[in-house]
Amino acid sequence: MISFVGDYHGTVDNKGRIVLPAAFKSEMISADEQTFVVRKDFHEPCLVLYPESEWNNFIQKINVASSITSKEDRDLKRRLAKNVTRVGFAENGRMLILKKLLDMANIEKDVVLVGVGEYIELWDKVAYDQIDDSSEDFSNELSKKI
Repeated sequence: MISFVGDYHGTVDNKGRIVLPAAFKSEMISADEQTFVVRKDFHEPCLVLYPESEWNNFIQKINVASSITSKEDRDLKRRLAKNVTRVGFAENGRMLILKKLLDMANIEKDVVLVGVGEYIELWDKVAYDQIDDSSEDFSNELSKKI
């Protein structure tokens, strides 16, 4: 089971390439994963990188819960598939992220890759630095979950 932990700073080069942190690369290799599925996050201004097996598990749950003859289900699946791509990483950890995805998340040069358990979030550094994890609200929300 993959478990990405930590946040790592990096940069996007002028071709849209980033380097996967060694800890994340090691997790992928240990799980015999070579590909991420990348999409814009549903709620936040960031990209989400799912190991392909995690994405496939997610899609399987959607498929089981939906009907091929339901217009609403077909629309949901279509919207889910929009602006999604597969991305592999080289031996040195370098990955090419499509410019249109970077633009959708307002990601420019300095980035933060955040391990969120079974997936990775890719944030523009300025946006990530604005996340407030020291508030009482954060503590209260966390206490409701555990």
